[in-house]
Amino acid sequence: MTRVMSFDIFDTVLTRLVGAPDRVHHLTGQHLCAAGVITVSPAAYAAARQHADHDLGARWGHPAPLAIVAAEVVVRLGLVPVAAKALVDAELGVEREVCRPVPGAVERLATARRRTGRGVVFVSDTPLPEAFLRELLAHHHLLEPGDQLFGSADRGADKHGGGLFDVVAAELGERPEDIEHVGDNRHSDVVQARRHGWRAHHDARGSLNVHEELLERSASDTDGVSSRLAGASRLARLDAVHRGADPALAALAAGVGLPLLVGFGAWVVRQARLLELDRLYFLSRDGEVLLDVAAPLAASARAVTSCHYLRGSRLAWNLPSTAAPLGRNRDEWLHDDRDQRVVSARLKLARLGLTPEAAYRCCGSPLLAPWQADRHLSADEQRELYELLAVGPLADQLTRTANEQHALMLRYLDQEGVTAPGRVGIVDVGWRGRINRSLEEVLRSADRPLPAAHLFVALLEDARSLMGPDLHDRSRAWLFDESRHRGVQRVRNSDIVMIESFTKSSQPYTRGYEVVGGRVEAQLVEAVDAAAVQAVLADYRDTVSMGIVALLEGGPVEDGLDLASVVWRQLLAFWRRPGVTEALAWGQLPWSEHYDGHDHVPLAPPLRLRAIAAGLRAEGVAWRPRSLWRAGTAAASSPPLRAAQRGFAVAQIQARRVPKIAARLRSEVALRRGP
Repeated sequence: MTRVMSFDIFDTVLTRLVGAPDRVHHLTGQHLCAAGVITVSPAAYAAARQHADHDLGARWGHPAPLAIVAAEVVVRLGLVPVAAKALVDAELGVEREVCRPVPGAVERLATARRRTGRGVVFVSDTPLPEAFLRELLAHHHLLEPGDQLFGSADRGADKHGGGLFDVVAAELGERPEDIEHVGDNRHSDVVQARRHGWRAHHDARGSLNVHEELLERSASDTDGVSSRLAGASRLARLDAVHRGADPALAALAAGVGLPLLVGFGAWVVRQARLLELDRLYFLSRDGEVLLDVAAPLAASARAVTSCHYLRGSRLAWNLPSTAAPLGRNRDEWLHDDRDQRVVSARLKLARLGLTPEAAYRCCGSPLLAPWQADRHLSADEQRELYELLAVGPLADQLTRTANEQHALMLRYLDQEGVTAPGRVGIVDVGWRGRINRSLEEVLRSADRPLPAAHLFVALLEDARSLMGPDLHDRSRAWLFDESRHRGVQRVRNSDIVMIESFTKSSQPYTRGYEVVGGRVEAQLVEAVDAAAVQAVLADYRDTVSMGIVALLEGGPVEDGLDLASVVWRQLLAFWRRPGVTEALAWGQLPWSEHYDGHDHVPLAPPLRLRAIAAGLRAEGVAWRPRSLWRAGTAAASSPPLRAAQRGFAVAQIQARRVPKIAARLRSEVALRRGP
């Protein structure tokens, strides 16, 4: 029978707003530098503090009291002896600032007290004094009368060596087998507790996961910001799971989505200051989550730039741009099929804000019959469609609609302040800036002021030619800009899907504009995949919001710091090598090539034996699964099918290498042949 419940403290009932515990020493060094107590850098102080703790612990056989550690640091740094108190006070102050209760810990402790009918016991390996630990636990409502606490520094023994478990059992007067311990460290909290007769359970929820550890490893490269992101990720993840979110989805939202959104949001805020922008407009729908993150970052940095949400889309802006005197021809939108594997009448018409049903009613062409609108069009059928849109009743209807929407779009932009005096920035994900070009063509046609800047997550290589040189010169990209050969390298086409998956929205599409009660409002069309998207993204968005709150509790994100490289490593580590639970959670996100979410499919559907057999019969070794995220599909499939797909991938790689080997052999033979 369990008579006593014992708990580790750090990363079991308390956690920190930073990743690794050693980051506390760096923050302490920053406080001491600001106060003029030390003259070395925070990094040098942190190193001295860690070495002193390690050396004293090795000599004493357990963590030395903080006061002794501080006195040793004073000697090593050549400070006056009275500075030791300032070092202790600074470290305790930082611990007060960064410590937070693990979500759900209060409830778990209450359950333990009810189970045993007595107070719980806290056992910790730490140089911090017991009196301070009591203060910390009480401040976060984790300590109640009747609870007992044992700290290794004050007791002269530690959990790592196992002696502290004997000390606790002796003082409690309990048999070891009647004490049950819970902690996050496998060796100190589980192995050693069991060796000394206790029952023990491993609770690693508060430990850093793989995404958070990757962030923590970049702490020195980011002046500690990635460590703050690791701590915020952990706290948001724990909070989300405590509220009932899927653990795998919460881990991805906090450990991958949050760094991406914070990195871009901080860059946008910095660009707004550098370019002296008065207002930022985040384009729907991808801009929804970007705005949710950038707005609090701007407020935390006390930026003067205001942030707004702007309703717009390719559906709403492409057609009005064709009514502008200097706008592009409609055919440009219709001929651009680079992103589509299936070219159907529905997809073609959607670019002009038309449905097959409406087009069929207008002109009666069998080509536009709704019952065949989703089949692949041949080259001749595409030419026939272009002719229908160039002349005749359908073309006339498009011209009238373009002119009407052109006027309404201008009224909407005026109403939302896009054309008001001041410098405006437009924020979007990317990739080629075609929707931004449509916006500017409409503005230019009415002699309205153009945006001072367009800010993107990334731009592709052909962005300059599609945007035009003037618009391109006023555009900037953060993560990568292939058109200028800047930023991280985009390796695969699926990287676009990867990034867009973390900014995906379930909000309605903007089809156009209409006047409602004297105001111009967006005509919204509910996406076909909205319910399926919302089912995946609800917990994702909530977790990101929790992460932003936790991050900003530690202060604003440092200005001038670029997180692009760190974020890219986070993204690729997940996208190239997802875990099974991650692939199952994120792979169910719906994806569609249609503007309205029509014919959506999962991002990474698991492989089926029948599909593999059919693919091999049709394409042989060149077969690849129909998946937007192949690594996710492999991870989500059963182990035999996963191994089969990876084998196919290796075979494909080797097949591509064979011609190169032959070419090298021919070159070597030519070299050895002589002149």
